[in-house]
Amino acid sequence: MRSTGTPLEKLRVGFAATGALLADDVVVRAAFRLAMESREAFPERRLDPFRTWRGFVGERLAEAEHAGLLRTGLDLLGVGELLVTAGMGIRDLIFMHGLWDEAEERLHNAVTCVISLIRA
Repeated sequence: MRSTGTPLEKLRVGFAATGALLADDVVVRAAFRLAMESREAFPERRLDPFRTWRGFVGERLAEAEHAGLLRTGLDLLGVGELLVTAGMGIRDLIFMHGLWDEAEERLHNAVTCVISLIRA
């Protein structure tokens, strides 16, 4: 996914777009579930959604820090882990309770909340 704007806006768009896909497309939901549940069956593929999201989030945070958009002294690895685990926890909640129509808003709100805490 490509997005114009600041790295923090790219984070917001990435989380919201993932939520929108989960809300709107049963095939995307199935792909997420299959990726998680079939990890052991395909060790050569090394399916790891946490690692994938951690990379995306980490790159955006590093770009934001470089651009002077973040408060000084932040633990970027810790902030990245917070964002990823919040997103994955929301995803699990949505899957568990079938809250598909809330996916986009919940993911957007989580990333927006964290961004408000870390923005310079």
